[in-house]
Order: sequence, then structure tokens, then C-alpha cells
Amino acid sequence: MTTKRPHRKTRNGCKFCKERRIKCDEGKPSCERCRQKGILCSFLTIVPLGLPSNGTSRYATAASSTVSPLPFVVNTYDHWIQPKVLPQPALPELVDLTLASSRNPELDRVLLRTYVNDTASSLSDQKETRLAWSEAVPRIALSHPFLADGMLAMGALHLSRLQRNSSAETYLRRATVKFDQCLPVFRNTIETLSVSNCNPLFVFASFIVVFLFAIASNDSGAHLASLDSSRRQGEFRVGAAILNRYLQAFQALRGPLFILSSYFDHLHGGPCSHIFSRPLWPKEPLSAALAHAGMGASADDARLLSLKTLWADETVEVQATLNRTLEDLRWSFALVACISRDPTGAVSGLSFRTEEEIAEDRDEAPAVLTDRSAVLVFPTRMIIPFIELVAAHHRPASILLAYYTVLLDRVGDLWWSKNTGKHIALAVALVLGRESRDWIEWPMAHLGLDEVWADEKENYGSNLRSLLQVDRGGNAHL
Repeated sequence: MTTKRPHRKTRNGCKFCKERRIKCDEGKPSCERCRQKGILCSFLTIVPLGLPSNGTSRYATAASSTVSPLPFVVNTYDHWIQPKVLPQPALPELVDLTLASSRNPELDRVLLRTYVNDTASSLSDQKETRLAWSEAVPRIALSHPFLADGMLAMGALHLSRLQRNSSAETYLRRATVKFDQCLPVFRNTIETLSVSNCNPLFVFASFIVVFLFAIASNDSGAHLASLDSSRRQGEFRVGAAILNRYLQAFQALRGPLFILSSYFDHLHGGPCSHIFSRPLWPKEPLSAALAHAGMGASADDARLLSLKTLWADETVEVQATLNRTLEDLRWSFALVACISRDPTGAVSGLSFRTEEEIAEDRDEAPAVLTDRSAVLVFPTRMIIPFIELVAAHHRPASILLAYYTVLLDRVGDLWWSKNTGKHIALAVALVLGRESRDWIEWPMAHLGLDEVWADEKENYGSNLRSLLQVDRGGNAHL
């Protein structure tokens, strides 16, 4: 009788591998088999995608597998949140607690300091929110070690994005190891989501979002650097891989939303209140706020509405999905218009220009977005049917996503989402091909990527490569 060859059993494989009864390498953030197949790995569905059973939606369509609007994300945006007083910082105690069990105390000390001094302040452009990340979160972590490890992972991830040498890879590995250590505890804890643990779970779920956006940015750069300019098939493969990565990050946004929706009143009254407060968002109905935002908003809204012609011949279900998504994108554009300011401090409106205006004045400074979080409203509200359409490279859905990249580009070069808008726009262009050029020319021009259309070659990978800078690690930077 032959004996089985020794092997490591996998008990936490992803859904795809389990359904097919094949071995999963449990790689994070995506297992290797899902990466090769180009599908969304269930490891990235880290928290439930639904809401409590009493959740309701303002949409009642066939495509309404959605999330309930929160008080600051309703259809009029007429509510806002008054945050509570911040607790005192707890860094000295946290340092002692964290380093006592550390295998590498000197490195972890650096990572913890990096999180508090640099990473926390980079997670928001609002002073009070920055203080919440740097002071309230460490105090919460005193009672929840998995959150302390999450802070170390965030510090390592931040350092990995600031460098382009061997140290970057070292810090990235450290971040990945730390997240791997935290995730099982996070998953087990969220199964018993309650008043006592909703604060650390909300913060850690937010860390996961940042981690996945940073990984998507890293991977997208590597994919673009590998682009074979001579083959159309290679362009499609690269574009599809980039879209999959960012769709995973978008799905992760449902994690903090799920926790916030489940225990909103408690979170609002607790130490995390500043993290999701929106004092700069309009406190009046959005229609009235738009009247003060200038005429540019209506022009861009008309441009968005014109996209409806793309799906006029689709099925009723697909039309419902795309109409719902277009509605959310219109509200997101309008919200950004309401909280954008010109150099004088006045409400500037959207200030998004036509292709001709962009070509005539490349150096014109855009309006200042006073709260970057407004840009994330749209992916937070993405419904699953829309994500599935984009993952299937559905043309109207992909074009709709390309228009969203104009908003993404407004947040600037954040370390964890650098070039996100450009990556997604390029991915859509690569997947859809030249035949969709006219439909995505406006977002491409806004992102400064119109040189991709510089000639009439069948494939335009060579034009794209001319826009890229490839570093020693083989990653492309725009």
C-alpha cells in the first residue's frame, strides 16, 4: 500500500479553489490561481458585502444589490456629522505594549513612529481627522493587538511606497506579513461585530482599503512596464489585469461601510467620529448647493447624461444597473463641485474643461478639492452587478468607469493611490481598443493621456510606453 506524499493541507483556501477542490496557495491579496485566471479572488472579499437585514435602499430596481445610504451619503447630502472630542494620545503605552512581544523591536519602533508621524496625517486633508488617525487609533489599539499590528503594517506599506530600491521590497514584505498575521483575527472578530469591537474593526477595515489600493498601484505599474507594444492581445491582458486589481480595492470599501452602517450611532459617539465626519460637505439640499457652485457643473452633468445612449439597446436589467451607477456618478461629480475652491477661496464648481480648452491651456491650475474623501463616494456605492459588468469588460460599464477617473485624478499623488485614475483610464483604453476612442477621449484628455491617441496605428502600446518611466524594479510610473 502506497503512502501519500507529505504535503501541507490548506484549510483557508479561496472560494474559487474550494469549489473546484484544488489546492490554494492562500496568497495575499490574491491567490496565484485566481491571479492567473484573471478573476476576483475571495481573499479580497474580507468583510460581508451586505448590510443588516433592516437596511433599505433608495433604489427599488432589479439591480438593487446595494448598500443603504448613510446620513452623509443620501441623495440630497443634506445631513452632516458633528464629530465628538478626540481622546488623548496613547503612543508611549502602545510602544511598550507592541515592542514587548516583537521579534524585531527596532524595526517595529520605526514602523510605529512612521504611522503616527507620517502615515496618519496622509490619510486625510482635514486636521481633526488626521489627529483621529494619529491619536484616537493608537488608544483603541491598546485594547486590540490586531489593530496595533495593522498600524505597523501601514507604516511599512507607507515606507515601501516612498522608496524605489531594495528597501521598498523589504518594507512591502513586512507590510504583507503583518497584514497576514492580522487578517485571521480580523475575520474572526467581525463574525461577532458588536458595540465593543466596532471601532477597531472599522479602522482596520479602512487599513485594508489603503493596502489594496497600494497593491493595485504597485501591480498596475508592473503590468504597464511589461506591456508588449507590438501585440493587441498583450494590451488587452494588461488592461484586464489592472481593472481586476482596482475592482478588488473598490469592493473592499464596502468593509468600513458595512461596519459604519451597522453601528453608526455608537461610532458617531466614539473616538472614530472624526474619521468619517464631513463638516465641509453641503448642509443644504444638493440642488441648492449646486446653484452656488457655478455653471460648470450643469455642463458636465449634461456630458454624463449623454452616456445613456451607450446602453439604450441593453437588457432591462443591465439598463437598471447602468442607470443606477450613472446616477451615483452624477451625484459624485456634483458633490466635488460643491466642495472645490478656486485660488481665492470661492466655490469654483467642477472646473472640468473640454478637450479643446485642455489643449489650449495645459498649465491652468485646477480648483482645490477641500475634502478628498468625496471622491470615494462613487466606488463605495458601486453595486455588485456593475462591478461584474466591468470585470466582464462590458463596453458601456467600462466607459462609465473611465469617466470616474476624472474625479480620482483630483486627489493628487497620494502615496497609497498614486496614478489610480490614470491606471484605470489606461486599462479601459487597452481593454476596449481604439474603436472606443471617441467615448473616452474626454477623460483621457483630462488625465493628460491623450498622447496615447497620437497616431492611427492599430495598437497604441508604443505611444503608451513613451509616457512611462520604468524604475529598476520593473514598475512603470506616469
